[in-house]
Amino acid sequence: MNFLPFFILLGSLLFSASADHILLTRIVTQPDAAESFSIYNPTDSPINLSNYYICDDEDYFTLQTENDPAPAHIATGFTAQFPDIDINSGDTLTIILNSSYGDFYGSDFIPDLLLYGTETNSMLETEIGSFGGASDKINDSAEMIMLFYWDGSSETPIKDVDYFIWGNSQNAIDKSNVSGYQNDTPIESQLFLGTEAETYYAYSRIGTEEIDETQTGGNGINGHNETSENFRESWEIIGLFNIGCTDPNASNYNSEAEIDDGSCLVILSFSDIINNCSYYTSDIINCDGKYDLSSESAQECPLYEQLVTTKGFIIDYFDITPFG
Repeated sequence: MNFLPFFILLGSLLFSASADHILLTRIVTQPDAAESFSIYNPTDSPINLSNYYICDDEDYFTLQTENDPAPAHIATGFTAQFPDIDINSGDTLTIILNSSYGDFYGSDFIPDLLLYGTETNSMLETEIGSFGGASDKINDSAEMIMLFYWDGSSETPIKDVDYFIWGNSQNAIDKSNVSGYQNDTPIESQLFLGTEAETYYAYSRIGTEEIDETQTGGNGINGHNETSENFRESWEIIGLFNIGCTDPNASNYNSEAEIDDGSCLVILSFSDIINNCSYYTSDIINCDGKYDLSSESAQECPLYEQLVTTKGFIIDYFDITPFG
């Protein structure tokens, strides 16, 4: 099955050109093979990315303040610099973090950049090992990612470009007491997105408006305070593919579904349910009690511990237990 067309469609959504800097627009965290993020240029001009970086650690700014070339965790984190390429006006670039991405996105999917290896379209390490050693680089349930700009001079503060945080505020950014930086939003006031994007889903920006973000007096590339954005209003969780019931025998079968989401409703008759272990009176079924199957027999019943749906008319009912 090839998931490429729908993924590209979602990665190329039309955004209004209201923002004045590059934006993070899509983050996929699970499974490991699917890990990726996308950036979008909403401005009217191409932007060269050679001084842009990405990091998933709240101490990313120590790249400048402490000359630490790899602030993120050496195993499970990542710090990377973008290569000397342009992102054109209205374009989206997708950066893949796992070399097994084809297992998830399909063999025809070609990412724009890779955050691993040394291929010609790879991101750049800030030092050897700064990409992180683990195949699982983005925490599924709670994490932050900062896209930032830096000219490489230890005398020049880093400029925040775009920030996203989800799950909780444990990894939130606050550079308020760091020399050379403006106050960030206090950690307890940062409105992280609290819902987890599960497999086949992604965190996705809604349009280009950074809702409630303070426009002046911040550490942003244009003076914004990137930590003040209300992520609960400006981001959402969306499906990456057409997800639904793929069982043709189910009443809610979706012929366009590419991924089965476990919602299939197979309608069974009362007889199918009542006699789901045996239709033959000659069969011997072991019981632990008068009305209780043994655990061994129950395991052989196709509907054992299954949620089932039935449909029909109740025309009579009575207590069957006196009849054994």
